[in-house]
Amino acid sequence: MYGNNAVETGLDDVITENLRDVKEILPHKYPFLLVDRILEVKPKEYALGIKNVSHNEPFFQGHFPDNNIFPGALLIEALAQISGIMYAYTNDEDSQAKIGYLAGVNKMRHYKIIKPGDQIILESRNIHSWDNYIEAKVTAYVDQKIVAKGSIVVTEKSKVKR
Repeated sequence: MYGNNAVETGLDDVITENLRDVKEILPHKYPFLLVDRILEVKPKEYALGIKNVSHNEPFFQGHFPDNNIFPGALLIEALAQISGIMYAYTNDEDSQAKIGYLAGVNKMRHYKIIKPGDQIILESRNIHSWDNYIEAKVTAYVDQKIVAKGSIVVTEKSKVKR
């Protein structure tokens, strides 16, 4: 279940039209930009996006060339990117200044293999916020079936101590 899921589960004011382009929000560039489009967002609360898996992905040259499988680590990164979008999305600020770092991955489980030609629906929902962190419940779907789920912690880079 996804799509208008945010509205169906009580999130008001979800943005579904005139959404900003992913490249305006995330600092990532090809080949590491793993979210193709934002479908829905409610800043700091919820985001839904798409990753289309193509036969032309550069990692397929080495990740089982005779049996292409979308790498689980890259699926986690795609879920982190949609979580970053949820964390930083605004209509009036420089979102890229807010995009930070993946700070944690918890109880991530992969249930099905993702192959070229699949469209991955990426969902991120804020379950806990503190200081400059958000813990998000993340779920990935292919053909309306869960392929992975867990939780991800993201943080704002301007607040990270080095």
